[in-house]
Amino acid sequence: AIVAFMVIACLDILACYIHKIYREKLRTSFLTELKKDVFSGIMKMDFDRFRKEPSSYYVSLIQRDIRKISTDYYDSVCGIYRVLACFIVTFAILIWINPWLCLLNVLISFLSVSLPQMLGNKIEAASKKATDNAAEYQGVVSDALLGFNTIKIFSITDKIKEQIEKRNIKYEKSEYESIRINYIVSYS
Repeated sequence: AIVAFMVIACLDILACYIHKIYREKLRTSFLTELKKDVFSGIMKMDFDRFRKEPSSYYVSLIQRDIRKISTDYYDSVCGIYRVLACFIVTFAILIWINPWLCLLNVLISFLSVSLPQMLGNKIEAASKKATDNAAEYQGVVSDALLGFNTIKIFSITDKIKEQIEKRNIKYEKSEYESIRINYIVSYS
């Protein structure tokens, strides 16, 4: 029994290692292609459509928003696959050891798989709010830097710093809330 436990533990560690390595390899490929597609889409815009948003919006889109997709959605999907693989292995082993433990495991696994489905809209709303606040913050910072001379000439540095601080706090709080909700779903 101890040998079987050790073999199972080693296989579990190996499976986790392989999962993490391939997840990051796939993430790299995914992000590379996504950034390429987004940049290509931006470059296909006509001049008038491009000018509707400040350039900081597009920088945010390529950098922060794509990274956010990576951490929020990609990690959640990988987490679901990890849970599914663990469920299958655990199911087979528990049927062999004790069918009652197997039944309990099935119930717990069902909850951990169905919870992300039930909270999907909440994740999406929190993520959108964080993305919007990030774009707003970057826009204000970009505008302040572009208007540096004007700000200095009219001595409104304190007012601009206050506006940027408010948007920074708003952005960071929404980012925290988005990550918190995502963690709740990922680890349930």
